[in-house]
Amino acid sequence: MEPETITASDAMRLPVGKAQRIEFRRVSFTHPHADQPVLDDFSLIIEPGEKVAFVGEDGASKTTIIKLLCRF
Repeated sequence: MEPETITASDAMRLPVGKAQRIEFRRVSFTHPHADQPVLDDFSLIIEPGEKVAFVGEDGASKTTIIKLLCRF
C-alpha cells in the first residue's frame, strides 16, 4: 500500500531558524489494515515558542500524531 500524502499547492517550506505556527486542520488517519481511524477530524495549533505535551493511555495515538507532524 502506498502512503497518501497530500501537499497543498500553496504549501511553503519552513525557513531555517525562524519559528512558525504548526497547524493540523481536520486530519484523519487510519493505520493500514485497520477498520477504524485512530484520528478522525483532528485539529491542532501550536504557536511559536509554545510547549505541548501529548499525554494519554497506550494506543491513544500520541506517537502517530508526532510521526504525522514529521511527515513520516
